Amino acid sequence: MHEERAVAAKETVPVERVRLGTQTVQEEQSVSAEVREEHIDLDAGQEATTKRDRS
Repeated sequence: MHEERAVAAKETVPVERVRLGTQTVQEEQSVSAEVREEHIDLDAGQEATTKRDRS
């Protein structure tokens, strides 16, 4: 006796390719504005905030 069975398989094929590029930009600017308040946040297990008012 013989029996017929359907055999199906999946195959992964690439459909499209995507390229990702990065560009590093370094720039230096001088700003002549008055600083009125300064915030310092530390991320070392504890969060501390320091405020200075320069009015």
